[in-house]
Amino acid sequence: MNNSIILIGQISSGKTTLFNKICREYQLVISGGYQVTKYPCIKQSVYGYGFKVIDTPPIGSSSEKIRNAQGIKNALCEGPLNQIILVVKWERSDIMKNFIKKMVIYFRKYRKIITVAVTHWEFASEDLSNPNQDKLKIIQNQFSNDIKVFGIYSVIYISRNDSPESICTNIDNILQKSGSKEFVDIDIIEQFDLIEIPDQYEFELEISKGEIEQQLKQYYKYAIDLILKLDSQKENTPVILFYLMLFLKEQVEVSLVKFQGENKQIFKELERIYNDRYPEQQIIFDFKKTLMNVVDQMADQISKKFEQSPNQLFNSIKACPNCHKIWLKETNCEEELKCGDFSLKGDQLLNQIYSKRYGFKLSRNHVLEVLEYEQFYSPNLQTKAYNKLRENGKMGCGFKLIWKELPKLSDIQLYALIDPGFLELFFQEDKYILDKQIQFNKQLLQRSSKQLESMRVIKLN
Repeated sequence: MNNSIILIGQISSGKTTLFNKICREYQLVISGGYQVTKYPCIKQSVYGYGFKVIDTPPIGSSSEKIRNAQGIKNALCEGPLNQIILVVKWERSDIMKNFIKKMVIYFRKYRKIITVAVTHWEFASEDLSNPNQDKLKIIQNQFSNDIKVFGIYSVIYISRNDSPESICTNIDNILQKSGSKEFVDIDIIEQFDLIEIPDQYEFELEISKGEIEQQLKQYYKYAIDLILKLDSQKENTPVILFYLMLFLKEQVEVSLVKFQGENKQIFKELERIYNDRYPEQQIIFDFKKTLMNVVDQMADQISKKFEQSPNQLFNSIKACPNCHKIWLKETNCEEELKCGDFSLKGDQLLNQIYSKRYGFKLSRNHVLEVLEYEQFYSPNLQTKAYNKLRENGKMGCGFKLIWKELPKLSDIQLYALIDPGFLELFFQEDKYILDKQIQFNKQLLQRSSKQLESMRVIKLN
């Protein structure tokens, strides 16, 4: 049976250039952010063992989103597929990983047949002062390992000077190990971003986003200056760093309120156009994820400072790998113990560590100052709560633990430690937006169904 692959990527990712190269085709290509591929196209590769290649309209274009999504849907219906090739242009790793993550969420049921094709690989050499094959191999291994967290284990790297024969050979090798999938879940496109914003409004929103993101990055700079000044040897430094991380995440919420206020007239107009508030909710939610990426970079810097401290908070608080309850380390608990072992001494240590909390204020001369507050937790209430939990058998699962072998808490676990409602709220918000998106997109697609009937896959000779 003839194998089939489908190419999916953003504008200017090199997707259609790749299609032209391995199929000896001459579909129009324009660099610089313009959409060229209007219809899905299918053709046989001319090298290697031969396989069908389907090129699709781009994801992420600012216009014709519904048309492009329908084109991708029709391409997926062409029959069993052996590989979904996600085409990404080599650039900043966080940009590439964000796109891959989004696509893996869309195609999560078909993750085992996803390959990432990194184009413009020659740009990686330009980023190095003294490029050589060993350095480039290290970069490849690092990126390939980074995207394994998304369940993607197949990556190919493509440079401008790579021959069509070598590219097809790489794809043939992947296809030999791959099965095929029939796309029964063709409602994938209901999760795509199908909101088309008028150019004038889109321009104003992007300007506003850029200014607010830049302001958050300024806080990032001030926070870096503060981190460098903190003494790693002081006992309270890890706790200050912990609260600094939370403070920066709070600035995201402040930034979103500002963004929403600055653009309320645009959002009112979008509500009028679509007769729904969902576009506003989706735009704000997407912008929140962009801003959280900025804060995540800050979290990396904070983690490095944590590691320099002999009083690491990371080493004092860990989670049971079985029930995921978070515990504070007691004295003399390096040996084997059970999840839920508890003593008054440990309770006292908890009160001692959280007896103070910290806030931050930007001074007139642009210095981030540390403010100290008395903690509002009540030790007596804590002790009563712990005793009640212990009496009800809810103080742990009894799983055997060796403290020093437990992994450090993740950033999100640390956040949940201070704000127990954070995780629940975040995932509720994520699910709420996804449900609204599917409902909204279904209505858009239904209204446009007659116009999109002609979006057939074009078979090229």
